[in-house]
Amino acid sequence: MIPARSAPAVLALLLLPALPGCAPRGSVADAPDRTAAAAAIPISVAPVEFRALRRAIEVVGTLEPWEEITISAKVDGRVGRLLRDTGDRVRGGDLLLELDPTDLGLAADQAERAFESELAKLGLKQLPLEDLELDKIPTVVKALEQMQYADQRAARAADLYERKAISQDSLEQVQSEFRVARAAHEAAILTARATLASALERKAELASARQRLTDARIVAPTLVLDGQPVEYSVAERWMAVGELARQGTRLFSLIVDTPLKLKAKVPERHASEVRVGQTAEVEVESFP
Repeated sequence: MIPARSAPAVLALLLLPALPGCAPRGSVADAPDRTAAAAAIPISVAPVEFRALRRAIEVVGTLEPWEEITISAKVDGRVGRLLRDTGDRVRGGDLLLELDPTDLGLAADQAERAFESELAKLGLKQLPLEDLELDKIPTVVKALEQMQYADQRAARAADLYERKAISQDSLEQVQSEFRVARAAHEAAILTARATLASALERKAELASARQRLTDARIVAPTLVLDGQPVEYSVAERWMAVGELARQGTRLFSLIVDTPLKLKAKVPERHASEVRVGQTAEVEVESFP
C-alpha cells in the first residue's frame, strides 16, 4: 500500500507515456503516407530474351609505327646535298641525300677505259649478248688463215718431194712452218680466251663502279602495303652537309605511321579468350 503523500509523484510517472499524443492534429495520420512515397522505387519491365554479353579486357600498351626503316650509306663519300629533314613526308623513290659523286665518277670512267682496252685487243667495240665465238675474233682469224696457208704449202711440198722436185730439207722446212703456224693458231685461241675473260672482268668492274655512283644518291625505298605504295615520315636524320659518311653509316630513320600498331601484354589468365579477328578499342590520352 502506497502512502498518501506519494500519490502525486506516481500519477506524474503514469502520464509520461501519453505525452507524444499531444502532437498537432493530422501529423500522426500523414506519416505513413510520406514514408510510403519515399520508399517507392521506379522499375522497368521487359520480356526475357537471350543476349550475348560483351566482355572486355583492359591492357596498357604502346603505339608503334607499322614499319621502321633505317637508311644507311652503301658507299663512302662526303655529304654533298641534303634534301629531306626530320618531320618531312616522303614517298618511295624520293631523293633524300646525295654524296659528292666526284671520286666515284672518276672511278667509273677509269673502269670504262679499262673495259674498252680489253675490247680493243679482241677487235670489238662491245661484247655480244650471246656467247662469243672465238673463231670470229680477228687475231684468231688471222692465225687460222696463216695455218691454212702453211698447210697448203706443206701439201704441195709433199707432192713435189714425191716427184723428186724438191729436196728433203725443203720439205722439212715447209712442214716446220706449218707446225709453227698451227701452234700460233692455238696460242691465238688461248690469248683470245684469256682476253675475253679479262674483258668480262672489266665489264663487271665497270658495272660495279657505275652502281657505286648510283648508290651515292640515297633514295627512299618503295614499300607496298595492301596493294598501295606507302608514305614515310622522316623520324631522324643523323648526317649533315659536309660530313663524311662511311659504308654502313646511318643516314635516316623512316617510319610508316599510317597505320600504327599497338603492342600490349595480355594477362595470362585471359590468354585463352583472345582470338585473331577480335575488335580492339584503343584510347589515347592525347586524344580522349
